[in-house]
This record gives sequence, C-alpha cells and structure tokens, in this order.
Amino acid sequence: MATYEHGISGPFTGKVGSVIGSSWKDKNYIKSLPNTRKHPKPSVKQQVQQNKFDLMGSFMKCMKDVVKLGFDDKVKKLSAFNKAMSYAAKNALDTTTTPYRIRYSDVLLTKGQHPNADDLTATPGNPGEILFSWTDNTGQSGARADDKAVLIAYSPSQNRVTYTCKTATRSAGTATLKVDQYKGQKLETYVTFLKADGSDVSTSVYTGEITVTA
Repeated sequence: MATYEHGISGPFTGKVGSVIGSSWKDKNYIKSLPNTRKHPKPSVKQQVQQNKFDLMGSFMKCMKDVVKLGFDDKVKKLSAFNKAMSYAAKNALDTTTTPYRIRYSDVLLTKGQHPNADDLTATPGNPGEILFSWTDNTGQSGARADDKAVLIAYSPSQNRVTYTCKTATRSAGTATLKVDQYKGQKLETYVTFLKADGSDVSTSVYTGEITVTA
C-alpha cells in the first residue's frame, strides 16, 4: 500500500498500480514495476510458420532490388516484394528437412507478360565470371532486340546477390557477369528480360547451380 505525504501531487511510498514510490537521503523516487507477464509459447503450427518466414524472408530481402523489376499476379493490394515472398513461401520451401531449405529451382524473382529468350543457360566462364547464353528470339510474341538481359547470381553461403541489367540486350545472345568475390563458390543463377523502357518484365528462369572458376 502507498502512503501519500503531501496530497495527491506529493511524494509517496509503496506501490500504486504499475509504479512504486520510495525515498532515500531525503529524496523521493518513483519507478515503474518490471513487466513480469509471460509470453505464451508458440504452437507447433505458429513455430513452423515463423521458421518459414525467417528463412524465406532473409533470402527475399536480399533479392528485393531484383524483385522490384516486377512481380505481377492475381493478388491485389500487395507490393511486388510481398507477392514474390508469398509465392516463394508456398512453392519453393522444402519443409521435409531439418532445418528447412529453399528449392532455388522453384523460386520466381520476377513475373510478367514479356517473353523470355530461348535456351537460357549459365556456365562457369573465366576465373570470377559466369557466362550466360541464350537464343535470340527477337520478333516472337513481342520480344524485342533491345530488351535488357538481367543476369542474377546468388550466394547461399553469404546470402548475397550480384546482378546486372546493363551488360547485354536480347539480340546479343550472350553476356558475362563478373563475380570475382565468389571465386570457387557455388552460386544459384537466374535470368530474366526487361523491356528497354522498364514497363514489363519476363518471368525469371532458373539457370542452375554453378561453381565459379577460381
């Protein structure tokens, strides 16, 4: 119980609600009580969802600049990032293993109506480089010669991405991505094509895991 010494605005000792009053060497002190409320332990289902979110969230945050190029689906009122995150969580997570793992081949980083090139591949090139190749299909289904090739390489060990859309156009048929910082490492690779004016993008294609030449 608190004891008031000088009315409602004066000092007091003891507990009142969530605060406690005390004095020491003729000085009065008020402090709040610690929050001792226990947070309930998450259910198994809640923990599963949290584990999914943590794993895929870390990956997708790394990819956010790529995803911003465009991710269009039927879900309205969501950002491109949230759409891509939702798709990946539903379609690209293997929950049969402990810990969970991402199926990189099932990830979509961009999703759009613009056509891809044909025969997309990624192979180790010179030391610190990845060679991307494709068949130029300019003129087919709206594909244009000046579409920008977006080259993407992701390092699972470092949770880092390197990408460029300034190296080559669709008509080039080949392009090199410099990844000197990943020499000797395994990278997951993707390609997508962006209209020259940025108004549309193709759906990304997984071009496989490669080991960068050291």
